[in-house]
Amino acid sequence: MIHEELGRIPIELIVSSWGGTPIELWMPPQPLHDCEANSEYNRDKYTCTFSKLIQSWREIWHERTNTITHIQFPFGFVQVNFVYFILIHLRTKHDVAYRLSRSGLAIAYNRSIEFQGPILSNINVSSDRERIYITYTAVQDITFRNLNGFQICCQGEICATNDDAWLPLSISDKSHLTIILRIRNACTGKSIYGMKHYSPASAFFKVDIST
Repeated sequence: MIHEELGRIPIELIVSSWGGTPIELWMPPQPLHDCEANSEYNRDKYTCTFSKLIQSWREIWHERTNTITHIQFPFGFVQVNFVYFILIHLRTKHDVAYRLSRSGLAIAYNRSIEFQGPILSNINVSSDRERIYITYTAVQDITFRNLNGFQICCQGEICATNDDAWLPLSISDKSHLTIILRIRNACTGKSIYGMKHYSPASAFFKVDIST
C-alpha cells in the first residue's frame, strides 16, 4: 500500500515473528527480571512485559545506531483481532494493514491523509429513549460499510452474565460525524444498561479519506 502511494518505490519492512511463542522468549534478561512480579498465570494482560519489551527495543536501537535512533523511537504492537485465541488465521489482517500503512504515509512520508480514528467522542440517549446518538472525532467524515453490528441490553444486571439478553441494533441515519441508532426492539423507552459492538471499527465503517 505504501509503495503504491509512493509511485511503486521499493520500501523495506522489518518483522520478527514466531507464532505461538510466549513473550518471555523474546525479552532480554533485565526486562524479564523486572517483570518477575508480573509472572503469575494470565499476568494482567502483559501490563509489564509488553511495555518493558518495547522499552528494551528502543534502548538497543538507540545504543547500536550510535544514538542516531531516538531513545523514544515509536515501536509498538497491534492487536490484529479479538476472536477466540485458538484461531491463528485471522480475518481482519487487511483492515489492520490498511490503517498501519496510512499512518506510515502520514507520519514517515508527510502525506496529508487521515489515518487516526474515528475516535469515540460522545454518546447521548434521546429523552424518549428511542434513539442513541454516537459522535466521533479525528476524521472529516464517515461512510458506512455495514449498518449492523451494535447490540443493546436493558435488563439490568442480567446483561453482565447473559449474552442472550443483548438485542441487535442497527444504524438508522447519520449527521456528519454522529451516527443515529434507532431502538426498535424490547428496549424501546426503557433504561439502557449498556451497548456494545463487536465489529472492528475499520470493518464497520470506512473513513472518508478525502482532504
